[in-house]
Formats: sequence, C-alpha cells, structure tokens
Amino acid sequence: MKALTKKLFISVLSVAFAVIALGTTTFAWFTLSNVATVQPFSAEVSAGDGIEISLDGNSWYSSITKDVMEGFLFNGYTDGETEKDGVFGTGFRFNHVTSVDGLAMTTLAGTLISETPTDGRLLNHPYLVFTLYIRSPKEMDVFWSEVDMPLTHSGVDLGQPWKADVDFHDAKGVAITTADPARTYYAAHAARISVEAGVNSYVYEKPVSNTVDLVVGNTVLGGLTDADIETDIAYTDLNYGAIEYFYNKNTAFPTGINSVTVTDTITSLPSTDVPANRLLTLTTSGDYFVGQVTVRIWLEGWDPDCYNAILSSRLAVSLKIMGKDPVV
Repeated sequence: MKALTKKLFISVLSVAFAVIALGTTTFAWFTLSNVATVQPFSAEVSAGDGIEISLDGNSWYSSITKDVMEGFLFNGYTDGETEKDGVFGTGFRFNHVTSVDGLAMTTLAGTLISETPTDGRLLNHPYLVFTLYIRSPKEMDVFWSEVDMPLTHSGVDLGQPWKADVDFHDAKGVAITTADPARTYYAAHAARISVEAGVNSYVYEKPVSNTVDLVVGNTVLGGLTDADIETDIAYTDLNYGAIEYFYNKNTAFPTGINSVTVTDTITSLPSTDVPANRLLTLTTSGDYFVGQVTVRIWLEGWDPDCYNAILSSRLAVSLKIMGKDPVV
C-alpha cells in the first residue's frame, strides 16, 4: 500500500507515425514528453522525473522529432559526425507476413525473415522493426498504456476504395459481386503491433467494428494453432474475406493453408495499475536506469481483411509507453 500513498511520477512516451503501405510516400514522427498527473489520493500535481529515449543507443532525446524519426528509419541521419542511411531506405513498403509469436516473422509459406541488418540496413524489408532505448535517472516500471490505429489521419481517410474483380464473401460473410460499387478497405484492419520487452510482450490488433455503408469494418482474427483453414469446421468463417477472394481469383488456396499458426492478440491493453502487466523494470547502468523495448508493425497475411487493396492504403499508428514508480 506504500505506493498508493506517495506521489505518483509518470512519464509517457508517445509514438505516432503514418506510412504508405504500398504507395509513393512515407512519413513519420515521434515525440516524447513528461506528463503531469493528479494522483488519485492527493490533490497534488507532480511532474515525473524526465526519461530520455534513443533509436540507436547513442543519441538521446527528450523529444524525437518527425525529421529524426524519418531520418533514422528511411531518409538518413547523422550519428555524431557520421552520415548514415536510413535503416529501411526511402523505398520502404509493407508486404504481408505472418508470425506465431509476434516476435519472429515468416512468409506465409514459413520462410523465416531475418532481422539482421546488412551494413546497418534492412532494405526491401516487408515490415517495420526498431528498438526504443529508454533511460531515466530513477528506477521505473514501464507499461504499454495506449495504442491506436485510426482510419483517418489529419482529416485524411487512410482507406483504399476497391471494386471487386471476382465474386466472393467478405470477412463479415457478406456476398460481394463484381457488379457492386467500390468499398473502402483499410490496412489497419490487417495490421499488428507487438512490443517485446523483458517481463511481458504483447501483440495488438484492432477490435471488431461494423461495416457502415461502403466502409468495411474490422474482423478480429486472434490466434490460431495448427488450423486447417480450408477444411476445419472451427474456422469455416475464415474461408471468407481475403482467403476466399484469393481462391476465387486463383482457383487455389495460399501455400500453408492446411496448418496455420498465428500469434494470440489482444484488442485492448492490460491495466497499468497492475504491476505484473509491466513490460519491464528499468535497471541501473552507470548514472542511469535503462531498458529497451522492440516494436514490430506488420500486416498479418492470414487476416481475413488482408486484401491486396490495402497495400495501396496508408497505416497510421500511435502508442504510448508509460513509466511509473515500482511498487515496493
């Protein structure tokens, strides 16, 4: 109960960026700020001791700007006096992959995708992966506190209108025909975000949403274990959507469809009031308490909303990672 009677110090790391899934431009931004909060049992307002963040473990920021984030991931940046190319290059584009645990990524056929850079770069990589290094002058528990993959960004709809070229059923089981008008599909509905850390790692997908007019809603896939999507009655509904479209277009199912394992997901984040839900606890190193998390963002290829059309849409992501005093 000691932790409930002391002032609560909170620092929040905010991440927000938007990228073209398979388009002509890529952009991003990254901010870090300390947040003042009112402790529930006190009228005092206390700003937390500052935390700093780094993308490379060398350059530390209290606020990572859009230009810094874009530079590190895509356009190139300066490390000290050394000019370096962006890790993923200016031509980065998402492509569909899959994962059994949210950590290791493979093609749908099961080929492992390496995250080992070549000369410090991951060119032609089909998903984003980066490490956030965190340091603080005090010990903190670190939580994943907020996440969002909105369908609009800065007033712009991120979806892609698409008119079907073969008849099929969508992920909601609705019959779609070539005579129907174009409907709007979203990369966010097939996207996953994982945050990997020392104590807990989580994989997030958007919660279910309904189709409204011609704007297609989201269907939650969740996890699968050795599922025979083609024939297993437990997964009959997964023949709808992108998988049925693929079959009707190609008169064949995707390779690997008879034994599909996909990572479990959550559609809401666990409470930051429960210490056991923390990602990690910062540990002492020299003058600081330090830690790191690895963020991966991908398009899940077995998701029934993973149509080719979404590869021409855009994906916006925001998340917050919160530091709190450990419970003692």
